[in-house]
This record gives sequence, structure tokens and C-alpha cells, in this order.
Amino acid sequence: MGIYNRVKFISYCPGCGTRLNDFPTKDDEACLSDRSVEAAEEWHQECPECGLYIQFKHIHPSECSPRFEPAAFISITYARKS
Repeated sequence: MGIYNRVKFISYCPGCGTRLNDFPTKDDEACLSDRSVEAAEEWHQECPECGLYIQFKHIHPSECSPRFEPAAFISITYARKS
């Protein structure tokens, strides 16, 4: 799997509801350190129960509507590996 940093984040798998936490990220220099959600650009994990791949990514402020606070937006993408 290689060396990653960890994002301290709790979520639930959209496929089966399994609780997921401590997501790996390769943002910045990978040195097995803990990162906050605010410090990470992208973090991801494969659900150990159903195999769904889930990726979280901060939305760049230029992609947000001006009436919303951009720091509050996270894009969630998920797919089954074939």
C-alpha cells in the first residue's frame, strides 16, 4: 500500500453503512502523520465490508456558488471496483 498520511475523519459507507475512519491520503509529503480534514485535499478508502471505493475531496472555492461558504463543501465519489 505504500506510505500515506492519515486523515482523522469518520464517515459511513454509502453502500452498506459500515463505519469508516482514518482515511489514507498522499497529500504533501507522505510520512505516516495524522492530518485534519481541513489540511487534506483528498482522502479515500475501500470499504472492508462491501468493497466500495470512496473518495472525498475538497471542492475548490472557484467551483462553489458565491452564496455558500466554500470551506464547508466536500465532494464524495464512490464506485465498485471491477
